Amino acid sequence: MKKLFIILICETLVLGITGCIKNKNAITIDQLNDINNKIIKYFLSNNVEYDNCSFNYVDEENNVVIVGLFDNSKEQQKLFKEKVVNSNLIKFIHGEPNQDYKKTSTLKSSNTSTSVLVRFGGILYGKSYAMIDYAGGSSQIGTIDKLIASEYVPKNNNETNTKEILNARIFDKTDNTIVLLYNNVYVLFGKIDE
Repeated sequence: MKKLFIILICETLVLGITGCIKNKNAITIDQLNDINNKIIKYFLSNNVEYDNCSFNYVDEENNVVIVGLFDNSKEQQKLFKEKVVNSNLIKFIHGEPNQDYKKTSTLKSSNTSTSVLVRFGGILYGKSYAMIDYAGGSSQIGTIDKLIASEYVPKNNNETNTKEILNARIFDKTDNTIVLLYNNVYVLFGKIDE
């Protein structure tokens, strides 16, 4: 009986050390997405009373939601939590886009908007002036889930500079176009050469 008890204790220690016993306090991606979606929902509403946020996204590697504030003072962080969402899973950083972001005024395109932009698959797209008749049927291939200030050109994948496109779903991609679904409408975006 003593040997059996020692074997059980050893097995429990080995399982605990190797991580096979699940941590009940582990942060899930669903929890992070829920917080991020609350932030997005707040800013998509028409009565936004807070204009200090530059961007937000889920940082899966560090298990936090990153929120960029133009004024990243403790007072503004507290105000954000009071007005938008209060969570200890939010990490605040300075929200001013860095020098790597180009201004939209530097872009030229005759077929697409140079102010309504997204980046997907390493390619910059602007909202096309062409109309499409797209019935759907394709599988979703991505989501636009990062927002930057409107005067800048997106540089990271799944990023936009237009609030209404945040959370748009991507359904179709060719060499020069992608189709986004937002506001219950399929919209064509064309490639912009940089």
